[in-house]
Formats: sequence, C-alpha cells, structure tokens
Amino acid sequence: MAATASNFDFLKSSRPDLAKLGASAETYYGDPEVCLFKLRKFTEMMAGEVLDLSGLKYVPEALSERLALLKNIPDATPVVITWFHDIRKAGNAAVHELGCTPGAAMSALRKARSLAIWFCAEFGVDPDVKVGKFIAPAAATTSEDQEALKRALEEERAEHELTEAKLQEHAARLNQPRVGLHVALDDAVDALGEPQRSLVLETLKRLQASPSDVDLVDFGRDTESGFDPRLRWCPVDEASGIVLLILESANAWICLWAGDRDAAEGWTKTKRFDVHPDLGSLQVYDVDAANDAVAGDTTPSMPESLDPKFKHLSDADIISLGVPQPLLPAVRLVITDGQLEQLAEHLPGAATDALYCIASGYTIEETLAELGWKKPQQEVDTKDLDVALAHPETQRTIRLLEPDETFEDVLKGPIERWRTYLHPDQAKLVRVSANGPYRVLGGAGTGKTVALMHRTVHLLRQVFVGTHDRLLVTTFTRNLADDLRKHLETLLTPEEMARLDVLNLHRWLPDFLASHGVNVRTPSRTQSKTLWKRALAKDTLGLPDAFYFDEWEQVIQAQGISTSAEYVSASRVGRGTALDRRKRKAVWNVLGSYREQLDKSGLLEWPDIVRRAAAILQKPDVPPPYRAVLADEVQDFGVAELELLRALVPVAPNDMFLVGDAHQRIYGRPVAMGQCGIHIRGRSRRLKVNYRTTQKIREWSVSALRGMDIDDLDGGSDTLKGYHSLRVGTPPTLLSVASEDAALTEVRGLLTGWLVGTDPSAICISARTNGLVDRLCGALNEAGFESAVIDGDADLPEGAVRVATMHRMKGLEFKKVVLVGVHDGLVPLHLPDSAFGDALSREEHERREQCLLYVAATRARDELVVLSW
Repeated sequence: MAATASNFDFLKSSRPDLAKLGASAETYYGDPEVCLFKLRKFTEMMAGEVLDLSGLKYVPEALSERLALLKNIPDATPVVITWFHDIRKAGNAAVHELGCTPGAAMSALRKARSLAIWFCAEFGVDPDVKVGKFIAPAAATTSEDQEALKRALEEERAEHELTEAKLQEHAARLNQPRVGLHVALDDAVDALGEPQRSLVLETLKRLQASPSDVDLVDFGRDTESGFDPRLRWCPVDEASGIVLLILESANAWICLWAGDRDAAEGWTKTKRFDVHPDLGSLQVYDVDAANDAVAGDTTPSMPESLDPKFKHLSDADIISLGVPQPLLPAVRLVITDGQLEQLAEHLPGAATDALYCIASGYTIEETLAELGWKKPQQEVDTKDLDVALAHPETQRTIRLLEPDETFEDVLKGPIERWRTYLHPDQAKLVRVSANGPYRVLGGAGTGKTVALMHRTVHLLRQVFVGTHDRLLVTTFTRNLADDLRKHLETLLTPEEMARLDVLNLHRWLPDFLASHGVNVRTPSRTQSKTLWKRALAKDTLGLPDAFYFDEWEQVIQAQGISTSAEYVSASRVGRGTALDRRKRKAVWNVLGSYREQLDKSGLLEWPDIVRRAAAILQKPDVPPPYRAVLADEVQDFGVAELELLRALVPVAPNDMFLVGDAHQRIYGRPVAMGQCGIHIRGRSRRLKVNYRTTQKIREWSVSALRGMDIDDLDGGSDTLKGYHSLRVGTPPTLLSVASEDAALTEVRGLLTGWLVGTDPSAICISARTNGLVDRLCGALNEAGFESAVIDGDADLPEGAVRVATMHRMKGLEFKKVVLVGVHDGLVPLHLPDSAFGDALSREEHERREQCLLYVAATRARDELVVLSW
C-alpha cells in the first residue's frame, strides 16, 4: 500500500512510535476491526507514557488499571479521560468481533488524534506543536490491500491471545492482596534484636508469598477501644508481632510497624490513616504526638509578645498546604522554630515542606509554585484508596512491593533504594522538557544525585531513544563516578547501559585524545618542581613562590593564557596582590618561562589537556560524541572542564543537566556557567528537603558555614532558605578529650555500643588527614574491631567498620559517623604562611576547609559524634 500523509505526522519528531501506530490505524481504516485494535494499542502506549511522565507506577499489561490512575493526574480532564475510555471500549469490541463500523473507526481516529495533541501540549513533549485539519482516511480498495489487511488481522489476533493469557495470569495475582510497607517499619525492624528480627523477616516473607496463610488478629479486640478498625496484629511469637493496615477496597495490606505487643499498642492507638481532601494522598499521622511535640518544646523564657508563626493563615489555607484537619490545633500553637522542628517529625511530608516554606517567608501562592502543586480538576474522592496509594505524596512513606522484590531486600537496602518513588519535586526534574541546559541546586542530602540518575533513565527511554544516541554521566572524582555507575546498573538494562558512559573526565579524556592521535604526557611532581625552580629564578619582584603558583592556577590556566599580551590585559578579580602593567610583565617573565619549559618538554597539565580536547571538538569534521551530558558535583569543576562539557554535546533541548551545591565545594573555585557557554537562565531548580540527615545534625553542619557567602554556580548567590530535614533527631555529641590516644579510646567505646544493633558497614570513622586515618584503622583492628579504609576501587568487607578521610566521605552516607580531630590545626588544616601567595589565598583555603567539615558532617544519617583534643 502506498504511503500517504497521516493525521499523526506531527508526532514523528517527538514520538515516532506513536506516529507510526496512528498512521497504521489509518491505513487499515477500511477494516474497522483492525483499525480499532491498533487504536487501542495506541491508547495503551500513550497512557503508559503519561503515567511514566507523571511518576506513577502501573501494571504493564492492564490498560484498565492504567486508565484508572489517570484520575490522579491534574492535567487529565474528564473529557480527556473519556476519550481514553471510548477508544479502549471500541478496541475491546474489535478484539471480540462484536460488529465494528467505519463510523466507530472514524470517531476513534479523531479522538486518538485529539489525545495526541493534548499529550504534546500538556507534557512538554512538543508544546508548540502545529497541526492541520483532520483529513478523513480512505478505505483500501485493491485485492492486494485486502490481503494485507487479512494478514494483519490474523497477526493482531494472535498477539491479542498472548496478551489475554498474560492478563489472566495477572488477574490470578490480583486475587491476592498487594503487600507493602510504611517507612516506620524500616526503623522498627532495625531496632529489633535476635531472634525477633529473624522471626519478623520470616513472617513478612510468608505474608508476601501467601497472605491468606498468615494469622491476623483484630487489633482492638482484646484492648480498650480507640484503634482504627482496619488495623490487624500478626503475631510472630508470644510477645511480638507486626502491625498491619488492611485496605480492603484497594486490596492492599500495609505493614506499619514491628515489635513488642505493648509497644505496638502505644505506637498504634492514636495513629490516623486518612486521605487528604485537597491533595488526595493517604496520610499517616498521630494527633496526640503532634500536640505533645509542640507543647513539650515551649521555652520558659519565650517572650509573650511573639505571635504564632501561622497566625496570618486561615484554616482552609493551612489545610490546602497538606495539613490534616485534626492537626490544625497543633499547627496553630507553633511560635518558635524549635516548635516547628519538633512538630515537623509528626506531620505528613507534604505539610512539612509547605510549612517550612511559609516559615521562610513564602506566600501561599509562592509555596504552591515552589512545590509544584496543582489543585486537582476533579474533587478528591477520599474513599478511593487505589488512587490514594498511587499518589506521589503517598509513595514518600508507603510503597507496595514489586513482584521481584522482597521485604528483606527493601529493609536491608540503603535509603536511596527505599525511595524508589521520587519526591514530587524531584520527579518534576526528572521529566522536565528543557530548551537547553538545566541546573539543579540543593543542600547536602536533598536527593540531587538521585534525581540525576532518574533523569538519565528518562532521557535514555523517552527522549534520546536512537541506537546511536549516547549519553555521558560524569562527576569530579573517580570514586563518585564508580558509585553512580553501580546505582545506574540497577536501574537500566544492559542494552541501555551500552548507550551510556559513566566516568569522570580524568578517565574519559586520555582515551578520547588517544583516538585523535594526541599523546598525553603530564609532568611528575619531580619534573614540575624542577621546571618551577628554573622559572622562579627569573623573579625580580621578590614575590613569594606561592604567589606564582596561585597566579598560574587561578589566572593563567583558568583563562588559557599563553602570551604576555594576553596576561597584561587579563582579569585578575579575586587575587589579593595588585599588579600594574610593569609588574605584570615582570611576573610574566616567570610564568612565561614555566609555560615555555612545559611546551619544550611536551608536557601538558590538566587544564591544557582539557582545552586540547575542547579544541578537537570544535573542528567541523568532529561531531559531538554525546546527545546529552549529566554532571554531578558541578561546583568542583573549573572553567576548562565546564567549557569541555559544553563542547561534548550539540546545543539542543535537554542537552545538559547540571547538579551541584557550592556549599560543598572542596576542590575548585567559583565559576559562572554563563562565562563557559552554558546558559541556564530561567532553567533552574533548588531542592530543599534533606532526606538523609536529621534536623539537629543538619543545623550543626550548617553552622560550619556561618558567615560565608555562597555562589549559585552562575555568578549569583545561593542560600539555604527553606532547607529542612524530615526528622528532628538528637544533637551531635561533642566530646573534648586530652589526646589522640584518648580519642581512640572513645571511638572503641562508641563502637562497642553501636555494633550491638548496627551493621558495621553503616558506621564510618573519619579524619582530616591520611595519616590519622591509617592510625585509626590500625588501632581499631588491633583492638578487635574489623575496619577497612575507603580508598580507590577496592571492595570492602561487609562486616568491617568504614574509615575514611573527610574528602573520601563525599557522596556517601552512613547511619552513624564519628569525626575525629575536629580542632584547630587539623580542621581547618594548618598550613605555613609560605603555602599562600597572599591573604586571600589563605581565606580561600579556610573556606574550603569549612565546606569540607560541612560535607563530612552531613554524611551522618542518624547519629554524629565529634571528637577534639
């Protein structure tokens, strides 16, 4: 059959698979059964993409379940949902040969086209899509065309029979309750001793395999009234068991908590499990605990003149921020930041995010915009628990297990694994359609790296889908790149990983340059000293050696200067020693000599290597090797590295995704992206929720940065306004001891207590220098504590306590952390005056040391101990 223009051609550039399927349905318009069956597949594929882009999980084989979830998407109006269902019904009729007409096929074609236009406009696929008038397709007339139609129908029906078999298998699974868990179960199981912990895990395993074979007891039967009637008790022995929430209308069993029966009653009795009337999410909260938290934090010396923080908001305003109505009295009592911190631990996550925004000075409208909330176009059905469980806000704390998951896998996994479902703010970053580079900021623990990894998955599966479309994920250090690769390998198929490079630039560049005939030779430390000694002999100004080293790094190499004329006119903003034209020429005698010696020896320093690669990529016959680049820890990249990243990809939508936090800059210096050809104006997002660290640890860590002005990676300033943690926790323990030996004694004592209920690999002992780290590791091993230094690519024993320098802690997290030697001389590390060219260089060193302490302290999830002497 001859190819003709299709009513779905406007999808070719953005969704070629949908365009092909729509055009195929048109081609077979003369046989309504085939046409409608293809349109049903078109609808199934589009519904899946809509749910993917909205961050919602669905059952791959079941179209009806996909369409049921559309109610949870604000942009899916009743008319749109009706179109989806009409095409599904017509397609089902075609499958079962129930008498389809050309009129039904034509109506479905029009609705499918309308759905495609809506999809492009609402999900940023092609918001400016231009479409013409609908052109009615013509029926096939030749015998050849008729034979092709018959063959197509037979193939489609055979495929449908296979699909029906899968659906029957899935239906059998659906007869059993879906099982899931609340985030509280993780900590509860972690706190159990043996044999209770093993008994709980074994019971959870049986519950997942066959829920009907597990004994359940009505939680309120033998106790005084007050429990939610949907709660059940699943005993694992005479004294302990598991608390479950049975949601019959959603056919779901949620495991909430585990432990002793009496403690379980105390945890459960005043818990509420409600669907929020504005958000539509299922919320778990405790009214009594919330009221006690606010009342218990009242400061005796609190001035009576202070007004409640949320006095200016109406009850309706507060509820619109995700606060359950029963918690209104507790919110109304909040006066101080301390009370808000204590209350936050007992609020649903959405409410916590919103109230912190309001407390930071945001208006209601600014808060809703900041959080990306849209009011549902349909009234929330608070009895529809299926939809509530699928809500992204619900999935922050409650997750239903996937068929290939087990409770033990989830409970033993790291915190990122538990958070399979992204925070709605992160999900928006993952699927954003950006007309150019996109920047993500956020303090430590806000999930920037998690968002980057899921963004990578989205781009590979939804945007750059061609066989030859390659992506690069990179970061500053090799260790972090290796960690990223390990995580991405769990999210992507081998075929997808084959189109992805995950490595830092120091590993990528040598291979690239070698492929273009460039032999890279870098100066050794001895060679560099020799070359500098010869160059410094030309000094006539009496400037310290450190001045020339800094000038070389911060001016010459940063700007790619190679001549005296370029240096005389170069910007020296941020340098502490003023130089007039005469002095600059004298300084160039030294710096130019060093440059000349490098060139004659055929040696390249790192910035030279980076610029050499960028120059190759500028050649018209060298195409960019990647369609998109995603970079983590961008704050540590210099000018040359950022310019290279820009050269690695063509200028196009979704070309760059750049993640960083200048509060964690421990290597580089401030650089404005715009000066490197990376223009992100209007395309930026700041994450505010710390998922890792408790509020008390976060506050202490942030105090290390007090008095510092922090940049936003593009020449502006950044603040931690609205930055908050989900858990309050306890303040860090600050211990001052007499000596290093006394500190080692304290560490041994801490480990003795911690190792009773904590996995050794979840504990890290950290210090500023390699020497102190080696002494710590040796002393612990001698005392009988198996320990291992985190260094390079070596796999560490599972049963070993981790020991690391503060620099190596970057990008990692642990339940418990000890920072050893946090006192003057070590943190900040003392260096002699000769190490600095001027006062500003010393200040920059101290700034990086402050950032390093912040980085190290924010690796602790639950407990932080700081030792000094």
